[in-house]
Amino acid sequence: SDNGNYSEQGRLLAADALARVQEAGRWVAETSLPQLAEDVFGADVAVIALDEGFDGLSACSAEARLIVLATSTVPWRQRYTCAHELAHLLSADDQGVHLDRDVFDRSQAKAPSEARANAFAAAFLMPEKPLRDAVGRDGLTEAAFAALACDLKVSPSALAIRLSQLRLIDAGTCDRYKQLTGAKTATMTGRGDEFARWVAEANTLRPPGLLVRDAYAAYESGATTLRPYASLLGVDVDELRQALESEDGIQDPL
Repeated sequence: SDNGNYSEQGRLLAADALARVQEAGRWVAETSLPQLAEDVFGADVAVIALDEGFDGLSACSAEARLIVLATSTVPWRQRYTCAHELAHLLSADDQGVHLDRDVFDRSQAKAPSEARANAFAAAFLMPEKPLRDAVGRDGLTEAAFAALACDLKVSPSALAIRLSQLRLIDAGTCDRYKQLTGAKTATMTGRGDEFARWVAEANTLRPPGLLVRDAYAAYESGATTLRPYASLLGVDVDELRQALESEDGIQDPL
């Protein structure tokens, strides 16, 4: 089918992207996927409060590539959305703004570009080799599965489906492991504190890092005022100026 071809395109695109991550000496399961997307792929990533029902969007122009993610209390959903939007940018889909109301909407996934982006996200976030290494010759116990989901920072259901598609687990095991939640796998592996921090981070606003860097560089060189930089940080411009002009932003208590 056409969508099968687009899914294959997504997997090939993911293999290329993973090679770029490896060449940069990085790993896809780093805590901050937005930081990785900025550092390796030059895509600005912002996290903002979007209207309910919107997962994210990507925008591409000759001057910039931007991913906007919704704040979320479901961190692996936000992470999947980030990878999904990265695929749209790497594929140059739409050549403009691409809005995703729900990246898990199956009716939306019928669109060729969505099939490609979903295949990319699965293959990028859950690379085949570490999955095969984890399964090994002896299969994958529930405890090992929980640890793998935590290591890769993906939802148990997404991981179970990916393992099933690679024929590394059978349908019955897939159905059983899909019933686990992210919180449950964190508890099983003694990573409750780590999981709580991850949830908090996914629900925290994040300015677009590359744009913030460039805005400060423009201010520092005298090309602009401090206002664009303060606006990106979401802080009062006068307070920021005072902080920057005092030594290291620390006021003398005397």
